[in-house]
Amino acid sequence: MENPRTNEMSPNSSLYYLGLISGLVALLLTETFLEVPDVLLYGIELLSFAALLIQLLSVFGELSPWSKIVCLLVFVVSIIIGYNTESLFFMFFFFASVYGAKGLAYPDILKAYFRTSFIFCISILTLCYFGFVKNKIDYAIGREMLAGAAERNSFGYAWPTDLASHIFFILLTFWIVKKGRLSVINILSFLCVTYWLLIYTDARLGCGCILLLLLFSVYLYFQSRIPSLLNVLFGTWTVLWIPLLLFGSLWSTINYDSSSIIWMGIDVLLSGRLGIGQEMLDYKGVTFFGQTVEMNGGDVSAGEYSYIDSSFLQSMIIYGIVFSALLLIAYICVSYKAYKRKDNVFLCAVIISGISGFVAQHFLQIFMNPLLIALFAEHIIKDNSDIGQMEEKELKASEYGDMTIEHPIEI
Repeated sequence: MENPRTNEMSPNSSLYYLGLISGLVALLLTETFLEVPDVLLYGIELLSFAALLIQLLSVFGELSPWSKIVCLLVFVVSIIIGYNTESLFFMFFFFASVYGAKGLAYPDILKAYFRTSFIFCISILTLCYFGFVKNKIDYAIGREMLAGAAERNSFGYAWPTDLASHIFFILLTFWIVKKGRLSVINILSFLCVTYWLLIYTDARLGCGCILLLLLFSVYLYFQSRIPSLLNVLFGTWTVLWIPLLLFGSLWSTINYDSSSIIWMGIDVLLSGRLGIGQEMLDYKGVTFFGQTVEMNGGDVSAGEYSYIDSSFLQSMIIYGIVFSALLLIAYICVSYKAYKRKDNVFLCAVIISGISGFVAQHFLQIFMNPLLIALFAEHIIKDNSDIGQMEEKELKASEYGDMTIEHPIEI
């Protein structure tokens, strides 16, 4: 895919990035109030589809016979689920961005994610500031004393939580590329963004996850120096972190009891997600290959709030058992690969993003969360440059527990 000597892009890798970036833009637009003509949006989706399809065909030709069978099976399942859930492009992009990354450098993909998402976010905020995009304002009922008037601004996004989660995943991508080593300016910037989000959007989950990034940076700093004392966090259990969260989400939703003070207290902390999740689970049930679920995310004229916020509940109720099983297998594999190469930064990213997914839906949205792309991508830049040699030395050093990194890859 790339020239191992010069690290120059081959035509196929260029197609992947073209499909990736155009797909990111198309799907992110659906999370905003920016009014784009349907013909333009379909044109962007078609460009992404064509580029990624050619990339997939190129990758498919390099697979072993058994891998080709698995690839075709997963592709067919993805299309069936996309049809049943009325999200064909999303499911195709999910499949193609993961499989199409085979042989490409994951750090480069993350940098493309970061640049595209950062520019998109700044553009929407700017357009909203000048009045070209709607700023949806609502109020956090019951928290007026805690956050003043508790006014929540979306600044051009569909909901304030969409903005906060997008910013969190932008910072998460930056954090992974920097290998968890943040400068003082980076830390202050993270804190300023967190404060701004808390004041103007009241998005507590996004703010909490950003603070967790800073906390894990401190953890990784000491972990690299005192591995025997702090390595307990990165045991084999981390490979099963996402399955544990999914089963925990299902168990708590099924066993939720509105007559119990304890359960009521937990549900209040989760902003009513357990009660709503249980209602939707009873009403729609679970299918094998997904189903269309109409949800109301807060439009008073459309009735009561009925949005399934949890990524893990959405995975089961909307996308079905087969999708959820494939998702768990993929996260187990990608986490195991990170565990074997002692990539504690990536494992931290999985842990934090999983926590966000327990409460919000953005963990499932690959146009925000790029972690699964690591499943088939390469984690070492294949060249003879200083960065490439440095990456190889880091991987070898990690085999002996040395995670000290002197020169993180620059964005």
